[in-house]
Amino acid sequence: ISLRPIESVPAKPSPSKFVPLPQLAPALPQSTAPSSLEQAETLYQSGFAAEALALLANNKTDSTQDVASLKFLAKCHAYQGQFEQATDLIGKAIEADSLDAGLYYIQAMLQLEVNDLTASAGSLRQAIFLNPNLILAQYMLGCVCIKQKRYEQAKIYISNAQSILSRSEPQEILEESGGLTAGRLLEIMTTIVPEPVASSSSITEE
Repeated sequence: ISLRPIESVPAKPSPSKFVPLPQLAPALPQSTAPSSLEQAETLYQSGFAAEALALLANNKTDSTQDVASLKFLAKCHAYQGQFEQATDLIGKAIEADSLDAGLYYIQAMLQLEVNDLTASAGSLRQAIFLNPNLILAQYMLGCVCIKQKRYEQAKIYISNAQSILSRSEPQEILEESGGLTAGRLLEIMTTIVPEPVASSSSITEE
């Protein structure tokens, strides 16, 4: 038996019974229009927190119960000084996602607004536990310790923040900062850290 293909005269083609499918219209590109949450975030970043809240309240198609929306709504209320509403919303967000370090950081900032230093320190420690590289949590816990005159611990957290900042690009936007860069935070830290913390030989308990 030969392995070469058999050369034969092709048979006369018979009429095909195959009916070709009609050409499908090209798929329409997915809509790139921003969601109402994205539009609201743009308003918030421009300083229009009330308008951002109104936009989400008037839009009945978007959920306001997912973590991202709850987090954003909490920020909007906090921006307007409505700390009770903001605290309630961030609490719901934490219930939905207890592993998001950023939520605990926001919770800590809200607690700091009402001068609850103990609760704020606890929330910041939880944020750091979940994400040790969250620079603002390290720095703010240092600041809370300063308010509590716990200068030894303040040095630890501020030193941690400085260490992380040293590995960051100056123009890098810090997580949960609302636009603050690593370079700018470093400037702030070098100008406002009190002497008992800045100097290792001047740590005192007042």
